[in-house]
Amino acid sequence: RDVKFLVEVFLTYAIFFTPVLYEASLVGQWRDLILLNPVAPLLEAMSATAIHNQAPDLAWTAYSAAVALLLLVGGYALFKKLEAGFAEHF
Repeated sequence: RDVKFLVEVFLTYAIFFTPVLYEASLVGQWRDLILLNPVAPLLEAMSATAIHNQAPDLAWTAYSAAVALLLLVGGYALFKKLEAGFAEHF
């Protein structure tokens, strides 16, 4: 039951560390740490193409795609595992 509150706090901090209103390059040496958030490379790619007229960094874009695919497959597998008792417990 307490996990709900921990997830809430974690997601709140994750939102503030996502470079929406700033570029990841502004944080200097912490840039790669900021880009570990799978949403951040996508926002940086949009900024690079729309504002700076440059090609996005394909390595970070592939990282975001890999994380999304991993979460999709993992979420589906977890759902299939818990599907039988899903209505009774959740």
